[in-house]
Amino acid sequence: MTHIPQVSPIRLNLGSGANGIDGWINVDADPKLRMRWALPLLRLMRKLGVMSAGTLAMYEGVQAPPNLLAWNFGRKPLPFADGTVDAVFTSHTLEHFPRWQAEQVAREAFRVLRPGGILRVTVPDLEVIARRYLISKGGALDLLAPEQREPMSAREVNMIFYTKDHVQKGSRLDSVDFRLAGIAPHMYIFDTADMSDLLHRAGFQDVEKCSFRVGKCPDVGKLDNRPAETLYLEGHKPANVDGRDRG
Repeated sequence: MTHIPQVSPIRLNLGSGANGIDGWINVDADPKLRMRWALPLLRLMRKLGVMSAGTLAMYEGVQAPPNLLAWNFGRKPLPFADGTVDAVFTSHTLEHFPRWQAEQVAREAFRVLRPGGILRVTVPDLEVIARRYLISKGGALDLLAPEQREPMSAREVNMIFYTKDHVQKGSRLDSVDFRLAGIAPHMYIFDTADMSDLLHRAGFQDVEKCSFRVGKCPDVGKLDNRPAETLYLEGHKPANVDGRDRG
């Protein structure tokens, strides 16, 4: 039986990784967060050459966040009743799904949120990435926030678009190593209009672009941590709707 942490009010951090937030239920299926018991086996795999040093180091260095709910929300409905959650936050997670599946996750967030509840989404911002690349070619700075004005090379752009290609190599079974590490490649990169459309289609209203650590989501000052390339959007579940899927 899955253990669901008891937190009140119920606030979900979907795709938390090890960066959990106190007072939130940190939801993630990453095996690194719950497999420290397997470290002797993983070290043996490293000695046999079927795991890279980089992957082993990730397992050795990771601690599970507080209030961890080990749950694959990309494949299974969240284990919460309709309209029972006060807030949902997800940071740099939806880009790891195909667009249709990212919308499915947003619809599931809509279902569990109470009427008037808030969703805050952060993802890599295609517009910011493109402008940072153009800065490296002499483009203007004025349309970017100060924390986003560092030039971005073609290699750095590719590290965002093609994550898997930049995982440390050295293992004879790189694809197995990649999966064991719990690293999912990026599948889709959003801009403001595209993510706003996705959230509207999932049922959210008052979708608004925000900025780093600025917004109406509770604990926003603790939640945001990647300002350089990030798009921030918030949407509300209408106060007069139940949690059922809008289809």
